[in-house]
Amino acid sequence: MKMNNTSKALEHYEKARAIRMKNLGPEHEDVLTVYSQIGNVYCSMGKYTKAHEIFRNVIRTRHSTLGVRHEKTQFSMANFAFVLYKMNFFDLALSLYQEVLEAAKSGGDLEIQANVYHAIGNIYTKKHEYPNAVRNYYASLERKRQTLKQDNRSVARTLRNLGLIHTRQKLYEEAELRLVEALKIMKDISDPLDPQIGDAMIDLGKVYMKTSKFREAREYFLKSKQLFEDANLPEEHIYVKQVESYLSKIEKYIPHQ
Repeated sequence: MKMNNTSKALEHYEKARAIRMKNLGPEHEDVLTVYSQIGNVYCSMGKYTKAHEIFRNVIRTRHSTLGVRHEKTQFSMANFAFVLYKMNFFDLALSLYQEVLEAAKSGGDLEIQANVYHAIGNIYTKKHEYPNAVRNYYASLERKRQTLKQDNRSVARTLRNLGLIHTRQKLYEEAELRLVEALKIMKDISDPLDPQIGDAMIDLGKVYMKTSKFREAREYFLKSKQLFEDANLPEEHIYVKQVESYLSKIEKYIPHQ
């Protein structure tokens, strides 16, 4: 969301909230829904302190009016947990996500379970607890495959995260399998010039580099570079700088290729 759009969205939601509060009162669900949307806008702006305050207030009210097990309360708790994660309060976020997960299990909601397991995997990744991250990502992947199409962006995201974690664990065969699968899905569903595809190619190239498959690594780095050029990414873009760095490194191993 661009800055001018976020400013307009905030203005719109603030006006809507003021009108609804006047007519319905601060605890009405329509008011809380708009308030949550304001929190989401602040999240998109990276203003997590403001979002933290809003989601905390929404949770308190929904606890009182709807109860802790209500799906809207649980949704607010998940939003709050995400903000805590972005603010590096990992243990607090984890505790809140676990509560949301237990409620989702009780209700049999596989989609929510999948999303929460993925979020928990992200937390454990940040904490460098890779076995726990892997366990939660695979739990997420299992549920996503039950509820979503295989060629889904969310499935690809979890597969890619697993590939990156397996790379850090030096489980390169597993990393390659997950990254290849993720890249295939991304190519099938995305714009062919989506820079994220090029970034995923770099991830795979790094795995091949780690396993001394230098020709394969170079091939993926070159494909990535070509995609970035076709997408008109500027030379100072982080993706462009990254692939140029890896191409420079790989030439030391196959200088005549």
